[in-house]
Amino acid sequence: MTKSDISQNFTYLNEKCTKNEILLLCKAYDLKVQKKRKDEISKILNEKILQYHVMPCPHELQVNSSVENPSCDSILPYINTSEDTGTATENLPGTSTLDLPSTSSSNLTVSDTITSNLPSISRLDLPNISSLSGSEFQNQPSTSGNGVHLAVRFSRTELYYSYYMSDDNTTLSNVNTDETSKSASARLLTYRGTISDVCVGHDDLIYYEISYAYSIRTELTNYFDKEDILEVGIAERSNVDKYKNAGAAASGWSFNMYYTRSFFYFSYVYINARHNGRSHTAQNLFTTYIGEELHGQLKIFINTRRDEFTVMHNDLKVYVFDEVKSNETLCPVFGVYNPKYVNVQLKILNSLNFSMYAW
Repeated sequence: MTKSDISQNFTYLNEKCTKNEILLLCKAYDLKVQKKRKDEISKILNEKILQYHVMPCPHELQVNSSVENPSCDSILPYINTSEDTGTATENLPGTSTLDLPSTSSSNLTVSDTITSNLPSISRLDLPNISSLSGSEFQNQPSTSGNGVHLAVRFSRTELYYSYYMSDDNTTLSNVNTDETSKSASARLLTYRGTISDVCVGHDDLIYYEISYAYSIRTELTNYFDKEDILEVGIAERSNVDKYKNAGAAASGWSFNMYYTRSFFYFSYVYINARHNGRSHTAQNLFTTYIGEELHGQLKIFINTRRDEFTVMHNDLKVYVFDEVKSNETLCPVFGVYNPKYVNVQLKILNSLNFSMYAW
């Protein structure tokens, strides 16, 4: 059983596990609930499991092979079953995080946190990865046991001609700021953004983080109108400049943030997944108003071995694209849209290569 089974069927645990096994799972996830019926406990446990994109201490957890029901043991860590499995007061902690290196640090350092959490990445349905093959990423030195740090930057030449970039190529904006300026070498005419200065190979597991900041400056004229704010995606390099956003093409996959007008001068902000001109999901993120500045973070996983592309918004998974493959070179792309309506800035933070690990 995987987390996807639970997310698709909220009665899965109640149907597949005994009450005692469910109580053991509660202990495994440090969940304390009042004594309730089996179905009530299962519902609380479902919500708890889905909160955890990774286990907080994965190096201490092992599958309990003594559990009789094979439907439950794939998410059941080792538990001391000699302890009382009775329940006490309800205690629901907040959503866990990925525990990756601090994004506030401009100088990435190797930490035991990354090492202990490496197996946890597979819980996001990221596959087994072996040695790096054919990657175009330029690797920087790293200490054994961690992901290889990558020098991922925005491309100054593959940039929309009227947009702006910082001198170190880590910040992109659709308006002029103290940090960004126009690039004399920018040559894109259609795509509203830029691409990464390096692209992916055919056997890579790449992770990077993007912080964003934006403020809506103009109210939309009509209700139900919508305007794009930003995009992170992956696309065939040769076709990037044929479309305004990567998800409009069969050769591109993207996650786009956009806003719509609502009543009383508020706007709703959504994020969706796009491919070949179709939207595959839409999640409401914020309610905002003209002039309010919003910040957040996107975590991107590119897995070319399993042809998957995953994005998380503030540690919550948005969507997983599969069948992300091409005979041409695929590159990460980054869009910022509609300077008439919204001021947007994207910044590249941590970037790591886990392709050399055997998962």
